[in-house]
Amino acid sequence: MISLDMSKRSIILITGGTGNLGTELTRFLLKGDNRIYCTYIFENELNRFGDIEKKNINFINCDLTCMDSTDECINKIITEDNKIDSLINLVGGFQQKKFIESNLEDAKEMMNMNYFSVFNICNLSVKALLKSENASIINIGAEAGEIGFENMTAYSASKAALINLSKTLSKELKKLEIRVTCIIPGTIDTQDNRNLMPNDDHSKWVHPLDIAKTISYLISENSKASNSNFIRMEDINNE
Repeated sequence: MISLDMSKRSIILITGGTGNLGTELTRFLLKGDNRIYCTYIFENELNRFGDIEKKNINFINCDLTCMDSTDECINKIITEDNKIDSLINLVGGFQQKKFIESNLEDAKEMMNMNYFSVFNICNLSVKALLKSENASIINIGAEAGEIGFENMTAYSASKAALINLSKTLSKELKKLEIRVTCIIPGTIDTQDNRNLMPNDDHSKWVHPLDIAKTISYLISENSKASNSNFIRMEDINNE
């Protein structure tokens, strides 16, 4: 059982916080009275949250592939809270397509969504993370990025880039006392995935709440001594 310490109020920036995993994580972290910032692109993304939840989340419209938009987002947080304690990158996209039916635009789309967006926000967030006494970055990889999946060439390649970015940052930013961890979940138990794979054994999938609890621990002061930069969460519900 993971011991959670949310007694200290943290400034947390979540990218992709309006998605399936993001909403679960955001709601969980709100229980700890953390100050949450959440990026979004389209207004209808906010409909996943109730009115009371919206009042407790600081939403920022931001294009994470644009340097100016992302820098404006970070500067807004610095102006309001002086720092960022944790950057949690859930932003990303998925594509399933045969290689012979793919083209360069497919590859660019996946790299923009899964790699360049994370590279950009990590890069521009360092100045705010340096103001924290418990700075951390969490990225979400994928098994496809480790071994490559058939009919997912562009997606697999973009996640491979993200995983290696995380490994490199964990070494480089450690000198600045910023922890970087990449979580590699198995299939996440969301309604979208159930619709895509109705015949799979859903009991073996990773529940979003388990990922949320793991992230909460990784960004807490309890994990400051940890040097783990790579965590797999396969079939966690069966352990």
